[in-house]
Amino acid sequence: MKVWIIRNLSLWDSIVFSPFINILNKELNLKEITIFSWAWLSYEYFSRLREIWLVQNVVKLDIKYSILKKILIVLKYFKRYDLLIDTIQWTKLTSFLCNVWSKSSLWFKNFWYYKNNFYLDELDKNLFILEKDLKLLSYFWKISFDKNDFELIFPLLKKDYSELEKKIKNYNFDLSSNYIVLHPSSKITYKSRKLENFKWDSIIDYILWKWYKVILIWSKDDEEIIWDIKNKDWLYKFHNLDLSIWETWCLINKSKFYIWINSWPMWISVALKKESIVLNWPTANDWVPPNKYYSYIHNIRWVYKEWECYKNPCDKETCKYNENWIWLCMKNISVENIINTINIILEKERV
Repeated sequence: MKVWIIRNLSLWDSIVFSPFINILNKELNLKEITIFSWAWLSYEYFSRLREIWLVQNVVKLDIKYSILKKILIVLKYFKRYDLLIDTIQWTKLTSFLCNVWSKSSLWFKNFWYYKNNFYLDELDKNLFILEKDLKLLSYFWKISFDKNDFELIFPLLKKDYSELEKKIKNYNFDLSSNYIVLHPSSKITYKSRKLENFKWDSIIDYILWKWYKVILIWSKDDEEIIWDIKNKDWLYKFHNLDLSIWETWCLINKSKFYIWINSWPMWISVALKKESIVLNWPTANDWVPPNKYYSYIHNIRWVYKEWECYKNPCDKETCKYNENWIWLCMKNISVENIINTINIILEKERV
């Protein structure tokens, strides 16, 4: 069987989708998987999956393409494949063609397979996102799965580590030393995802007191927050390294552990089985990686029991509770709670 998968989304969506591809490939003994992917990091990611033989072909399918170009791409590839899996419903054209030629297809959000219908709303909204994907495999192909099937994939190559070592040597930093990586913020517009800088300063002080070095990493969106954190001995702000995402994660992967706000880099951490502390605002439950599958991910979250977000966690930038306040959703995550989790990780390492 030859399968055509449309996955025209961001890098983290692509990583979260990797178990679906892996199980599909393994259980159905596929002859070929072709991924139609957005340009840039998502395309790079699927190209790496091709290098490790998880997929056979990767084709760029940019959302900015004109309707005519999209139609031509669909028509060019359509007849080559036995099964179409469209994970984003980027066009109704694929559905129309599948009906005309009686070709098998599977649609996400509203899932369609021949005349069978399966709707996301029928699943528990708090069910972990990967469990939703894998339940579809179970529903349509009677595929069973276990804990090992929830492993994500993020390939790092020897050349990535080599490039990192070249770029970091001028900073007189030893990659074999004991260090911990912190990413203290999310996108600056997300007021709900901020932990106050005085708390980050306290956390950094504690890590340094434990005789570990600290590396701060960030993107251009949160550079201002990084520079508000006080400079200290053994604290490194690598801002001129120009690391690729692959080299950045080589740096994180060689660290003792990683502290980050719940957002897309967390999924790379999950894929690398990297010991990590994840700070959650009232994050939607289906996007919190459960400890039963990922024991190396330590979730810290605070929700306000007197508000409806206790029962209905969300992913909003602002709401009626934090419209004008910064850090509201995370203000009651304490330094003590984070330090206790740090000690659990360090004790686990000693054992």
